[in-house]
Amino acid sequence: MTAGTSLVVPIVLWGRIAPTHCISCIYLSRDQKTLVTGCYDGQICLWQVDPETLKMTPRCLLVGHTAPIMCLSRASVIMEQNFIVSSSESGEMCTWDLVDGKCREAVKLSSVHTQMLPYVSAGGEDVRLFCSGYYPEVLVMDPFSLEVLFTLSSRVHPDWISALHVLRPAKRKGRFYVHTS
Repeated sequence: MTAGTSLVVPIVLWGRIAPTHCISCIYLSRDQKTLVTGCYDGQICLWQVDPETLKMTPRCLLVGHTAPIMCLSRASVIMEQNFIVSSSESGEMCTWDLVDGKCREAVKLSSVHTQMLPYVSAGGEDVRLFCSGYYPEVLVMDPFSLEVLFTLSSRVHPDWISALHVLRPAKRKGRFYVHTS
């Protein structure tokens, strides 16, 4: 780095054997040109995908988690803003820019997510993440600040969630239903 600039170029080095990259979760971008794989050693790999031939070329290795990656989700609606959110087994969450591979935000929560579902209100551009995991409620989070906006919980059955899906009825704008089982 030269005086007066703030350019930092990360370099990942390993010995004679490359990391195993045993995949724990996967995400394919909406344009189907970027595949993101999370692995059990906490790394995330960005792959360039040729939609015609399905040839995959590793593009970037993202490091920042210290535990296995549990889930990945998109964080933005606008195609030019390719952001994803990752969550690890130790409660670490990161928002990543898929264009340059930078971590834009990082937090460590006491909650461990096993599923993150993006939801966009009708006519809106803000994504909300509906998260479930090793805790008794559904956390609704902002994917850029990684703040918990609100929680959905049950007073009757504390361990009520084993699966989650967010539905939007076709005729009711702006409303959503959370189906859990």
